[in-house]
Amino acid sequence: MLRKLKKHLFQRRTQQTTVQLSFEELDGEMTTYSVVTGQTLLQAIRSQGKMVSSYCGGMCSCGTCVVFISKGSVSEPTSREIATLGYSNYNSGERLACQARIVEDVHVKRIDRY
Repeated sequence: MLRKLKKHLFQRRTQQTTVQLSFEELDGEMTTYSVVTGQTLLQAIRSQGKMVSSYCGGMCSCGTCVVFISKGSVSEPTSREIATLGYSNYNSGERLACQARIVEDVHVKRIDRY
């Protein structure tokens, strides 16, 4: 069983590809990074030295890491994320950076509500 799990995890890691993450700050400053698919927006943005609020530490319980997805796509939201974010905010293109996983090139705008 453990051998199958290790094999599955290795295959998932090898399927990752590099894509472009464009991150727009509150002041309009735009930076583009090469990132690996599969990681959350929060992980990718922080790995580049940028800060996004996350009071709960990325546990999908506070809603402070809200970003706006203007181009590209990320993983589908969970029902928990929609409940934390609010359905109307989700429909307008907002996502929680701690939950949205990168699947292709994406343009993200930082939102600071807190």
